[in-house]
Amino acid sequence: MNTFYAENLSGASYAVNKRLELFLRHQVVDKVMTTKFYLTNRYFFEKHFPNQKSSFLEFIDVLTSTIQVPEKKVLVDENFFNKLGFLLKKNEYKAIDRRSNYFTWTTYPDGRILEVSYHNREGEIVRIDGYDSRGFLSVKLYYEINKDNHLCMTRREHLNQYGQTMLTYYFTLEKKLRKIIWQTDRGFIYTFNSEDDLLITALKQYTKEKSEKYFVVADFFITETLAKLAKLNEQNNVALFVQLHNIQFKETQENDPIRIGYSYPILNNNYYNGLIVLTDRQKKILIALLRIKIISTLFRKIGFLVKMLRDTV
Repeated sequence: MNTFYAENLSGASYAVNKRLELFLRHQVVDKVMTTKFYLTNRYFFEKHFPNQKSSFLEFIDVLTSTIQVPEKKVLVDENFFNKLGFLLKKNEYKAIDRRSNYFTWTTYPDGRILEVSYHNREGEIVRIDGYDSRGFLSVKLYYEINKDNHLCMTRREHLNQYGQTMLTYYFTLEKKLRKIIWQTDRGFIYTFNSEDDLLITALKQYTKEKSEKYFVVADFFITETLAKLAKLNEQNNVALFVQLHNIQFKETQENDPIRIGYSYPILNNNYYNGLIVLTDRQKKILIALLRIKIISTLFRKIGFLVKMLRDTV
């Protein structure tokens, strides 16, 4: 099971495809789980990898119990508007209710509904409903205007296929994550202050109490997240691996990207069981770095022994 950043899959598609080829060659049944939520993740995965359609998994799916959902087409038509209490204005490409509130919409390339944006009579967006490509209302986004007169999302609700809210993100008007509330099928409620912690919970939820063994591949290089993912290694049925990409960077406080190169996975190899590389060049670089680390570690040990001998004398 892979965890990867999937924003349209345009940049990550090569890496994902190489990994799928690797797993197919070794007859590994592969499941891909996203680490970031974008409503179009599933659609773009199916577009890039149509033969692996059943292999895609959103971490949101685990937390909202929507891993298996019957597919249906939700189209923008008169019936759709009437159910929402709006009248279609064909010439204006929008639908209006009796109080002059209105909504606009966007669709997937094949015509299925993607998002419905609700506006008040002043034209301000108050909510956006997002539809899973499988055809059900899956997310609601709520907006407010901050003191700088900027539109900000303050709440994001993830729903199950029956319209029940299972997961809620709360944001400040400064666009910072405030907290996350997760309600399980059994009614238990959990609070999170970090999306990384939520991801770990989803992975544990998916892999726990199962007889299958999981080969988990992480595609990102944020130390804190990798350190937290390492907890999965405590499970007897999970082995954590890291996959390299051609470019790796992390954000500094000044928002300047710093290339961290291939030394990162070497310096933090205590967090995982193994590495997956994309090219022979990456493999050679890593082997060279590994040798340097072994030699430097050896020299440190020798230096420590020499110091001990001197102190003894």
